[in-house]
Amino acid sequence: FRSLRTAARALDSFWEFCVKQATSSDEDVLTATASYAADVQSHTITVQQLARAESEVSQGYSSTSDSVGTGTVVITVGDDDPVTITLTEGNDTLEDLKDAINASDADVTASIINDGDASNPYRLVVTSNQTGASRSITIDTSGLSGGTTPVFTDGDPGEAGQKAQDAILIVDGITVTKSENTITDLFEGVTIQLHQTSTEQVELEIESDIDTLKE
Repeated sequence: FRSLRTAARALDSFWEFCVKQATSSDEDVLTATASYAADVQSHTITVQQLARAESEVSQGYSSTSDSVGTGTVVITVGDDDPVTITLTEGNDTLEDLKDAINASDADVTASIINDGDASNPYRLVVTSNQTGASRSITIDTSGLSGGTTPVFTDGDPGEAGQKAQDAILIVDGITVTKSENTITDLFEGVTIQLHQTSTEQVELEIESDIDTLKE
């Protein structure tokens, strides 16, 4: 039993010395955590661009009960299979389309915003549930008829909406592209959370957690 206790204490001591701490020189730009699997290391990171999800925005409607027409809407996100949504008579309003999109298997979330326009303030916004350039959205409304068919824009210059994009970082002089702002595969055992862009380098230090070891 004594040898068993000694082995257990040695194992406990080993795991204690594996405790790591991640420190960012600018936590407004990025924060990080480190597990026991992380190596002691130091890096410089410049966050040039954050990942973001695509948002498609329709033209304005005077009411959420305006008809968008009956027929089909086909939504495709990235490489996913197209999802077809069918609107029937009596269930063909802007609100109905929003609800039908959210009830579908499309990897998006639909919402209606009031932009304050005096005549046509209600816009349908369809946003990808995942960030990254590969998760762009295509919405085909050509199968609708009999109402005011939504026309979507995705953030081209002068238009509403937002295009999908990847996060871009410069890590120790190397350009790195990631589809999410939470990065778990840049360094083993380290999770990095990007918060904002910066033209300044951020120092990331991974060290043994001395305070925890003292405890």
